[in-house]
Amino acid sequence: TGFKAFFDSTDQGAFDLIVTPAHFARIAQIDNGFVPLVRYSGGARGLFVVPQSNRMKSIQELRGRIIAVPDRLSLASILCVEYLRQNGLNGAADLRLMETYSFNSAVLTVQKGEAAAAISAPAALMQMPPALRDSVRILADTGDYINLVFLAHPRLGAKEVARLKQSIQRFADETAAGKTFLESTGFGSIIPASDADLQRLDPYVAETRRLLGRTP
Repeated sequence: TGFKAFFDSTDQGAFDLIVTPAHFARIAQIDNGFVPLVRYSGGARGLFVVPQSNRMKSIQELRGRIIAVPDRLSLASILCVEYLRQNGLNGAADLRLMETYSFNSAVLTVQKGEAAAAISAPAALMQMPPALRDSVRILADTGDYINLVFLAHPRLGAKEVARLKQSIQRFADETAAGKTFLESTGFGSIIPASDADLQRLDPYVAETRRLLGRTP
């Protein structure tokens, strides 16, 4: 997948600066010493969306029904599948996951009646065509987690890392282009990223490694 190719390139040292979902950011920090710089303030959360006309009220009502899933390596997908397990939906009888190519295609399967629900995320919904976005409603969400994180390769050195962090922050806070970009994407603002932010993703590192085929 695109996520896997990006992760492999990151792991091989192809990039000096990366902007990546928080679970990949945590692994890049653990395995390769990448330094967190800043992150988007808008939180990542996994959403379960169903047709607007559907009367489901509980996640339990998805037991045994088809759920459309975007890339399994997306943070939203990992959060949502874990959320289902925590709510007692386990195994093939309970979980019928239909893998799709993107967030848009996952929601489209719901609109077309091919799945009872889809996994999505706030920023993904915001960027969808209005007719597609408005065809669904949120049934449940996983709660807030940090979204995309900017990290620098440690080979750059402390001085260059500090310069990069300052430049990104200035672009977001002081330029019209930066403000327009943030408004149009729904990512919120740019704020500092801390080790504590990334450590919140530790419960999902093992599953991410498994999906990447990186388990011992």
